[in-house]
Amino acid sequence: MLLTAVLVVSASLLRATPTPARGADADGNSDAPPPPVVLVAPHFVAVPGSAVMYAPRAAFNLFMFHGRYYSFHRGAWFAAKSHKGPWVEVAMERVPFAVRAVPVAYYKIRPGRRG
Repeated sequence: MLLTAVLVVSASLLRATPTPARGADADGNSDAPPPPVVLVAPHFVAVPGSAVMYAPRAAFNLFMFHGRYYSFHRGAWFAAKSHKGPWVEVAMERVPFAVRAVPVAYYKIRPGRRG
């Protein structure tokens, strides 16, 4: 009986989906979940006229700038030292201007859309 309950709870956790962002608090922190984990090193391409690289085949917005990774995901910015994470939410002011200045055409999921 206990084993069955553990299996049912485990199975439900595996199917759980992240909840959408519910906005930001007074400090600008959102409830957005981090972007998905990338297990294989993505292929990066330079954004024309910029030192920022983007991953056109990634399933989410993935940028690289000066050896750090950035993602705009569900209304919030995240940063990591590796494409594998861990991803940490960062305030927009802490995202380099060059990354924030990337034209929307280079986003996999445009701001305002759920991905």
